[in-house]
Amino acid sequence: MIATVARPWTIDFQARVAAQREAVQTRWVDFAEDPQLAWCKTDPWAVTTTDEIAMLNLNSGFDGLRVILESTKAAERPIREGLAAQIGTALWTALFNEAAHHVDGREWPDGWRGLVLRRMLPDLFPDHSPDDALREIVSAGVGGVQMRVMHAAAKQARLPRSLGGFIRSLQKTGPEDE
Repeated sequence: MIATVARPWTIDFQARVAAQREAVQTRWVDFAEDPQLAWCKTDPWAVTTTDEIAMLNLNSGFDGLRVILESTKAAERPIREGLAAQIGTALWTALFNEAAHHVDGREWPDGWRGLVLRRMLPDLFPDHSPDDALREIVSAGVGGVQMRVMHAAAKQARLPRSLGGFIRSLQKTGPEDE
């Protein structure tokens, strides 16, 4: 034996970009029963961050959310993927904004924040080097790049493809099917 790990690794050879799976954790929780999330108990999801982790909280008390996201029915795939892309867009936007607020001058933040910026900045500023893109968000401020952030978040969440699939599925079930 050469080495061991505390947690097993997953290697995805089909992924376009290597991803660190532990960078964002996901959990199902009933927001109404969680003291830290009770104030947003009617929201379907929320993102929380600490120095160590970013957490996507999915509201198990939100009627139908779990059923759609965990469905394996082929007919529900466009709905599931569209919803997941919407959640992903909100997640990437929140993560980027949090990460950008931790940029200190021209230094890359550590941990998941640095990973988020390195992954999203090429979509925000495709004609810039990573360091130049980082300087751009420092000089423009996070508010000055929100349109670019929304574009990059949608791209990371594969929103255009998922939304297109959802719209095509609706067109297949037009008025004659009702």
